[in-house]
Amino acid sequence: MQGCRWSCRSILLSQAGAMTTGQKFVDGAAARLLEALKSRSSKEERFRRLTETNGDSDLKKRSVRGFTTSLVGEGIDFVLRVGSMSILARMLLPEYFGLLTMVMVVTAVVDRLKDLGLTVVTIQRKTITHEEVSTLFWINAAGGLAMALIVAACAYPLALFYREPRLIPITLAMATTFIWTSLTVQHSALLNRQMKYAHLAAIQISTNALSLAVAIVLAWAGAGYWALIAREALRTLFIAAGVWMCFPWVPSLPSRKARITSMLSFGGDLTVFNLIYFVSSGVDKILIGRLFGAASLGMYRQSSQLAALPASQLMYPVNNVAQSVLSRLQSDPERYRRSYSKLLTALCAIVMPLMLFLAVFARETIFVVLGEKWLPATNILWIMAMTSFIEPAISTVGAVLLTSGKSRRYLITGATSSLVIVASFVAGIPWGAEGVAFGHLVATYLSLVPFLWWSFRDTPITLRLFAAAVSRPLIASVLTGALLYNLKATAIFDRALPMLLFGAALMVPLYFSFWLLIPGGRSAMTAVWKDLMSAFRESKGAS
Repeated sequence: MQGCRWSCRSILLSQAGAMTTGQKFVDGAAARLLEALKSRSSKEERFRRLTETNGDSDLKKRSVRGFTTSLVGEGIDFVLRVGSMSILARMLLPEYFGLLTMVMVVTAVVDRLKDLGLTVVTIQRKTITHEEVSTLFWINAAGGLAMALIVAACAYPLALFYREPRLIPITLAMATTFIWTSLTVQHSALLNRQMKYAHLAAIQISTNALSLAVAIVLAWAGAGYWALIAREALRTLFIAAGVWMCFPWVPSLPSRKARITSMLSFGGDLTVFNLIYFVSSGVDKILIGRLFGAASLGMYRQSSQLAALPASQLMYPVNNVAQSVLSRLQSDPERYRRSYSKLLTALCAIVMPLMLFLAVFARETIFVVLGEKWLPATNILWIMAMTSFIEPAISTVGAVLLTSGKSRRYLITGATSSLVIVASFVAGIPWGAEGVAFGHLVATYLSLVPFLWWSFRDTPITLRLFAAAVSRPLIASVLTGALLYNLKATAIFDRALPMLLFGAALMVPLYFSFWLLIPGGRSAMTAVWKDLMSAFRESKGAS
């Protein structure tokens, strides 16, 4: 416990230092917001200035620089999240994480509806006006208030369903997050549209650091599961403040002149997709929580989160950059294909070896990150790591469909895949939480080829191009994972941390060696390296 407290102090001190370093940034952003509020110029003119672009002449540099910036930001955020997860897992009981997950089954579904599909609309459209974005802002604000009331109304029924009265105040506290989130939807979309990924990364890192610091302090003070609730609730408030400071745009009142009918139709397809998909993806947690209790659900939730964290941290910048870049290349299929292929290869080159490493060293990872009491979740982590091996690549299909204007097909594929997911969860229930996870794994790989073939029809992307983009990282990762598995059996280490360090030290040179041995691997790696160096030089020159 003493070591854990020292870790808490170290993280809090490092976060305090980071906040001190970023004080000038915050002060400058606040000044810009104040200036925007007091400015005598018209709101339309201010909107035009904030959304000015240099055209598509430097789109490649901006996309590579944006991806690199986002990747660095996500890497910092990943380290922060894993470190905090490790501390909170040792300070709090698995039951507390299970209680939060019971509520998040509902809030996660509603959260996917928070933007009503209008974030992608703002990013995807070639041109958009101040009147249109202002009207969308107020639609989002009204939707956020409605969602907060819906979640609050679910508090008592949720407590009855799980037979857990503590869920009532937890649900009411979590309902407030939708009010703050709805006020940031259009501002975040405009930052993405302008490819302001440095601002987005700064917001993400600072808000997560601050909310996690509060959670650690509360857990240390004995607040129990309220430490986890405070982290989730405060994070949305901090994000709202950060986004408004970084993009000081003040919306006008909604206008009937704004032509948003087509936008609402497009957003409606996305909203229905999100509703169907995330209701189905929460069925596993509902079943486990109802049938096996909060403790089992806590084990399942933490292992699934640990497996999904590396992939989700990488999917965020890739999908952001993909939507921004591919939307601008809708009329140039050849450049569209090249950009998508590079983004997909970059994503797989990082995610795939990480997921196989996590699968090979699942027990050691659980022990080091979460602690000995979480070891029963080892098999779940192994299964979910193998699922996350391919899921990030599949997720890029959404960017292709949306930037190609195929929102209705996006909805159909989401509904179909959701039925498959639910069926896999139900099929695995007799074998407990591990059976649920394994059912999802099997369903993901069995439906892979039909899903991709149907999704890519009548778009610039083909199944052959997808396979070519993922082939090198897939082969190199599988060979690396197989060799690590065999070396692990002969390793001289019997402690978890030395074993992890041993595997990590071997993984990088093995992975790059296998990559270079694959035909065309050297030229592909050289191209990626040149893009990264170009992004570094551009960002250095801009600074």
